[in-house]
Amino acid sequence: MKKLLITFIIVFIQSSHAGPEQIQIPRSLCSDTDIRDQNPDLNEFFSTPRDQDSIGWCYGFSAADLLSAELGKPVSAAHASILYNKEVEDSFFWRLAYKFQSGEFDQVHEGGYVKKSLKAMQSNSKVCLESDLPYDENYKKEFYFLIKELESLKDLVETSNETLRSKCAIVSDFIRLNYNINLNVNELYNALLNDNMNRILERIAQEKCADNQITIPENLEFESKTMPYPHRFSNESAQDSQDRFVRRLTKFFQKIDDKLKEGKPIGVDYNVKHVTGQKGLHASVLSERRWRNGRCEFKIRNSWGTGCGFYDYSKISDCDSNEGSFWVTDQKFYEMVDNITYID
Repeated sequence: MKKLLITFIIVFIQSSHAGPEQIQIPRSLCSDTDIRDQNPDLNEFFSTPRDQDSIGWCYGFSAADLLSAELGKPVSAAHASILYNKEVEDSFFWRLAYKFQSGEFDQVHEGGYVKKSLKAMQSNSKVCLESDLPYDENYKKEFYFLIKELESLKDLVETSNETLRSKCAIVSDFIRLNYNINLNVNELYNALLNDNMNRILERIAQEKCADNQITIPENLEFESKTMPYPHRFSNESAQDSQDRFVRRLTKFFQKIDDKLKEGKPIGVDYNVKHVTGQKGLHASVLSERRWRNGRCEFKIRNSWGTGCGFYDYSKISDCDSNEGSFWVTDQKFYEMVDNITYID
């Protein structure tokens, strides 16, 4: 085992003055692996770009991908996010945390955690399929505009000086012309007047999916691991510290290897500053690994639609415009990823 650990980390720079630790995964531990090969029925799903637009539901897209591979059917990213928001609404402390973040309870909650989203779907016991509650079925930002228009309707119902008849007519037109929501005018009007936006979206999801939701097994276990970094204890020698770090890092990448070979995607949390010119926490999915130009590379399935203009090419190794994915070297993956989430 010790020999394997030593060959795994080709270079290790201990001095903090030398910059970040340098790692390189050898070819023998970097077989070409694509989760689509083990999930032929989901090949189209995992090859289709996703676009969350400006709604901060990246965690829902990632959680839906993980659960889709587990259940063998495309899970709705929108419903994954909606059920997460339901969990937030049911917890005073979570609501309070989001209130401090956004300043209001009535806004759609944005930003979240992949593992918590998975648990929220499991707690609900069922989840919508992507075909019944698509986020971007025709790549025209359907769900994005649904949220924005509902927010405008809620504002109109609560604060406008329009007559009740006029408000009801506007709500009726919204239902008829836009999204075929299976709520009558009175139901939606009262929800807009009395409910939180997140609860309104939950009601709409339940109506649209009805009995077509897929059951989530109770025995699924959702795990997260933090990327190991060197840390030397006061009573520890430099060599012992290095050996311990190498063991932890090897175990971390071994888990990634196991999951990819099982055909299971892996959620990754990171700051976009590592691949773009911007900053901000984000979640995506690791879906493929390959050996290229003497380095092990990892493919990140993102939720920013098609195109490669978002990325800094000095920070990534490649981009697949049609799939909405980008590639990073093993070194960049180590530097950028904070946590991974997977299903056991």
